[in-house]
Amino acid sequence: MLAGRGERIEKRALKLANEDERVLLYLDVTNVQTPLTSNVKESQFSYKENSVVVNINAKEIKESIILKDKEGNVVLNYRIER
Repeated sequence: MLAGRGERIEKRALKLANEDERVLLYLDVTNVQTPLTSNVKESQFSYKENSVVVNINAKEIKESIILKDKEGNVVLNYRIER
């Protein structure tokens, strides 16, 4: 999943199948104050220049994936559909 980041919150529904093990999000963080935090435990962040890859265990995701910037502002909110 490729998520863009402009001046708005990235919102959408993300459909996961029961056999999905990992969710990988690739984000442009040019306009975002890093580091990011996630509402999903054990989310792994890999930063390089103006991008970040978020590696999430799909079984740990409850109803949504919410990422916040350094100041606590929501930058991404994905509702999970199974």
